[in-house]
Amino acid sequence: MAAALKRALLDYQVLVFHDQDLSPASQVAFTRLWGEPEANDYNAVLAHPDQPEMLVLTNRKNEHGV
Repeated sequence: MAAALKRALLDYQVLVFHDQDLSPASQVAFTRLWGEPEANDYNAVLAHPDQPEMLVLTNRKNEHGV
């Protein structure tokens, strides 16, 4: 599957996955198909509490007011 996705990305320059319901751990596992994700130490406030490789982008303020 990873090879087919990489080929499709090369062919079309964009991939769209509609209606996905992935847990944070599943999202990081999918990300690993493309390479090893890195924890974002410089913006730890936005890091997911269980998946430091994942940033949570939202328009809702968290407990830090961010």
